[in-house]
Amino acid sequence: MKHRFLFVACLLALLVTVVMPTMAQDDMDVPMGNGELIVIITPSHDNPFFQAEADVAQVRAEELGYETLVLVHDDDPNLQDQHFDVAISQGAAAIILDNAGADASIAPIERAKEAGIPTFLIDREINATGIAASQLVSNNYSCAVAGAEYFVGLMGEEGQYVELLGKETDT
Repeated sequence: MKHRFLFVACLLALLVTVVMPTMAQDDMDVPMGNGELIVIITPSHDNPFFQAEADVAQVRAEELGYETLVLVHDDDPNLQDQHFDVAISQGAAAIILDNAGADASIAPIERAKEAGIPTFLIDREINATGIAASQLVSNNYSCAVAGAEYFVGLMGEEGQYVELLGKETDT
């Protein structure tokens, strides 16, 4: 029962992380963009999750009066770096980022901060604190452990399984 609770709790945490920001009240005292630029950088939109992240961020930013530029880094830190150069050169008001690596993303986020551009991280964290304006992430490792423990219990600790591995740069 404990494992099932942890598994459900992790799923709810992920849902809250992704969905709740989209449900912000329109009557909140939120500064309007007045045409300023927000750059949204995510992994490949071939994955519907990343497409949804970008779409939701773009729609909300535009509702708040911002112009948007949506870029894809394809989990390539060098391409992500180039996208940060674009954001900085265009004087973006902010960057929303689902990063291309916990370590590789630190330097471009620092460059943006030095240029006065806050970076808001979604989904994946970085291995540094104090440089991103915020890190809205879920603890996928803990959720995976809880799910695996629940699965092992259902299987009676016997049976065949398949292990799916993600990218080593994911956090």
